[in-house]
Amino acid sequence: MRRVLAAAGVGVALLAVTACGTSKDTSSSPTAAASSAAADHTANSKDVCTEINTTLNGVNDTAGLQKAVQDAMAGKKTQAEQQAAALMTAKAFLVQVFAKLKDVAAKAEDPELKAALLKIEADFEGVVTSMKSLDDDIDGKMKALDATDESKKVTTICSAAGVTLSE
Repeated sequence: MRRVLAAAGVGVALLAVTACGTSKDTSSSPTAAASSAAADHTANSKDVCTEINTTLNGVNDTAGLQKAVQDAMAGKKTQAEQQAAALMTAKAFLVQVFAKLKDVAAKAEDPELKAALLKIEADFEGVVTSMKSLDDDIDGKMKALDATDESKKVTTICSAAGVTLSE
């Protein structure tokens, strides 16, 4: 998870250069959850971790983001208007991608994995919404998120489930 989060920062940095120029409910039944306090969540964690990879790989798809930014900047007369439109579009894109972690977390049966994913999503949304410009040190902020206990926990759980998160 650590390197994937850092990759999101790279995508935003790439965007800055360019700009200047369904959820399915798969929750288990309460009886199934209560029947085993120490349930093995490996199969579910593997599915969830695979979906994490798919979701976070969307951050690296900068082509759609670049087009959205260019469209948002079209017709803006001043550089300040262009930069504001680019920032708003980039923030919306990144928050949308990471909001998908809520959907993925809802599918997690492992309470530690679920809690870690929700915390990462909330922390990332906070970083993105605090951005004042595309020149903000998003890479540094992403590296800080990357070093959190939650990020490490997700990486460890996914590894134990047999899924290596994308770098």
